[in-house]
Amino acid sequence: MDTFGEWLRGQRTARRLTREEFAKRVGCSVAMLRKIENGERRPSIQIAELIANCLDIPLEERSTFVRVARGEFRVERLLSKSQSVATLIISSPISNLPIFPTPLIGREREVEELSRLLRDPQCRLLTLVGPGGIGKTRLAIEAASSIQDVFDHGVYFIPLASVGSINAVISTMANAIHFAFYGPSDPKVQILNYLREKQVLLIVDNVEHLLVREPDQETIAELLVEILRQAAQVKLLITSRESLELQDEWVFDVEGLPVPDSITAEGSAQNTSVELFLQRARRAYVGYTFTVQDYPFIVRICQLLDGMPLGIELAATWVRT
Repeated sequence: MDTFGEWLRGQRTARRLTREEFAKRVGCSVAMLRKIENGERRPSIQIAELIANCLDIPLEERSTFVRVARGEFRVERLLSKSQSVATLIISSPISNLPIFPTPLIGREREVEELSRLLRDPQCRLLTLVGPGGIGKTRLAIEAASSIQDVFDHGVYFIPLASVGSINAVISTMANAIHFAFYGPSDPKVQILNYLREKQVLLIVDNVEHLLVREPDQETIAELLVEILRQAAQVKLLITSRESLELQDEWVFDVEGLPVPDSITAEGSAQNTSVELFLQRARRAYVGYTFTVQDYPFIVRICQLLDGMPLGIELAATWVRT
């Protein structure tokens, strides 16, 4: 491979990702990714770092990777590392988890607890329950990312917010796990047969609207139970505004981010709702500078919102006003 673009295209292809899928993970446009792969453009340092994250480049090799991507080193520097391209592809966890441009704030305890539960052989159906905007999806993805090595055949994210029927659920699931239907047999049977020999974690996101039974259709809960019964090594991590009310279900209530007890305790901002407010405020308005005088008002906003991440993010954009 003569160019970084060719190397990158090979890595993407080996992971069976389309340009659209990979660009979405990186956080860039498809047009930009096409230009990078065709050697027409070099990625910025930030984009190069996001690409390295998507490709699971070891931390000690990130600096070299970025310099190759930027054209400062030849692509051979990537091939001469202790991990060859083939080794990197084989050892990288199989996953379609979204990549977020900002770190998760204030959820260390929850991530640790969820990781522990997902490692527990007895816990095969874990549901994160909470109101919309509380951060269930981000928390589920973060916890799953921390234990990808536990699942030999991958960790997959299945978004169902825009899905309205069980048939659509099955096709969405197949797309997420890169499964292609074949022949005239029932798609659900094909999916179940495929999963039967797999050790995977499936993150099934936003299922609450599929819990109501429709005429002549099974519910999402019944489909998930069937997966558990027929695929003994599959685990399910669900996000929903209400529990599935299943016997096999473990329920984890997701609450708001910590809010400082006192409006004068400035040192307690770290890893709380206040830190999230400040992070989003700086992104919304680059010229924003936090002062001690602002602190009581920010704490009050976070208190009024009960630490709800989505509400805090929306409120933070008003610093421009």
